[in-house]
Amino acid sequence: MAPLDWDHLFVDASRLDMERIVEPWNGLVHGPIRPIGMSMFGDVYFDRSDGVVARIDVLEGGVVPVADDRAHFRRLMNTPEWARDALLIEGVALLHQRGIVPGAGECYAFAPHPIFTGSINWDHVMLLSPVVWHSICAQSLRASSRAS
Repeated sequence: MAPLDWDHLFVDASRLDMERIVEPWNGLVHGPIRPIGMSMFGDVYFDRSDGVVARIDVLEGGVVPVADDRAHFRRLMNTPEWARDALLIEGVALLHQRGIVPGAGECYAFAPHPIFTGSINWDHVMLLSPVVWHSICAQSLRASSRAS
């Protein structure tokens, strides 16, 4: 297997329909944002109006601050430990070994969503449109929070 490169780990916002991807999170994302891109598991990274880089966490829910600004975010992206944890590099490598490789307009998704199982199960990964995956995640996380 060829080594992973950034195109296997992160999708630039210019290649995504960010308006439709972010739409299910309208209650969590406030004010204007400037999308940066998305991990292959669907976490969306964006600049807030105050310059802080944040992400929509599709597995645990919520909007999480990531970096003080874009320069700080670029430095994080080039830190192997951060990239391993935030972009799930080991999971991407495992899925590539299994032949599960997203094409254009696809990202990794879990079925069922980990909020219902309590953990990530690499045997339950499928490829979905990011728009569909974000809709599922937002609905699943809302349902889970109502049930608790």
